[in-house]
Amino acid sequence: MLSQWLDVTGLERSAAIARAMPWGAVERWRAAGRDRISYYRLDGFGHGLPVGEAGPASLKAGRDRFVMPAGVSAPRELMKLWGL
Repeated sequence: MLSQWLDVTGLERSAAIARAMPWGAVERWRAAGRDRISYYRLDGFGHGLPVGEAGPASLKAGRDRFVMPAGVSAPRELMKLWGL
């Protein structure tokens, strides 16, 4: 999927800015002064939606096998990326 987004945006794989995080790593591609693509890799994480350790979404994690507590929250990161 990452390669498809790189193709659509015309960004080069080698142009990524990589950053190690306590939960894994994130790579970002910037264009026109803002992040265009963000790729997250979570260490030791299964298939599901990562949510932060605290907050309402983490309460659902105990009831939904695909909503999992993690060191990063996918919904929160998407809102930041979209400027919300």
